[in-house]
Amino acid sequence: ARLDMPVCYSAVARDTVVLAEAHATTHGRDAAEVSAIARRVLEAHGGEPGNARASYGESDLVFHLLEGVDSTYFLCAAGAGDGKRLPFAFLEDARREFVLKHGLEVRSAEYLPPMALDAKFSSLMANKMLDFNSGKAGDALAKVRGELDEVKTVMLENIERVLERGDKIELLVESTARLQSDAAAFRSTTRRVARRMWWNNAKMFFISWCVCVVVLYLIGAQFCGWDLYLCSSKHHGGT
Repeated sequence: ARLDMPVCYSAVARDTVVLAEAHATTHGRDAAEVSAIARRVLEAHGGEPGNARASYGESDLVFHLLEGVDSTYFLCAAGAGDGKRLPFAFLEDARREFVLKHGLEVRSAEYLPPMALDAKFSSLMANKMLDFNSGKAGDALAKVRGELDEVKTVMLENIERVLERGDKIELLVESTARLQSDAAAFRSTTRRVARRMWWNNAKMFFISWCVCVVVLYLIGAQFCGWDLYLCSSKHHGGT
């Protein structure tokens, strides 16, 4: 048997409880049979936590599964020869719509009975299957790729800003280190200059003192002789 459409079945579940499902026209498969296989797939996948994407083959059908948040799973069935790109693009789109429309409802509910959201979400999944199977999938895939490219661009811009900020911080650190080094060199130079000026002042004081002594001696020598004998107290006492 061959499928008329690549994606022939889709469902959303919480843990192993199917909340909504939709069927497209197929040949050789009963809708109840496909639904039963989908539930077995969910039970089998429940033993593989952390496996965000998985595919399970069943004769001419492959069931593709995508994990969501809050223990939700998105499942679709496609032909064995139809690859994985289209089914997973469909699941990504269905998951995005589900989170927007029913994410808060699922998160706030401790328990949801089987088919609790079938009336609200099954028709949306059916329409999406028609869009993907009728050739509009290319537009949807392009939309998904465009959104991924936008996210990638934003991430790259953020990385560039972080790197640029890191460069600026590195330059600031280098400038600070250079200023600290210059300040230390300036303090060292200032101390050397201060010591040199102190010695120069000491030398000038000593030289000035010596000059004063010599001048006073010369003045005294004119009146008292070179040995200052005439001005000594002993000489005056003798006269």
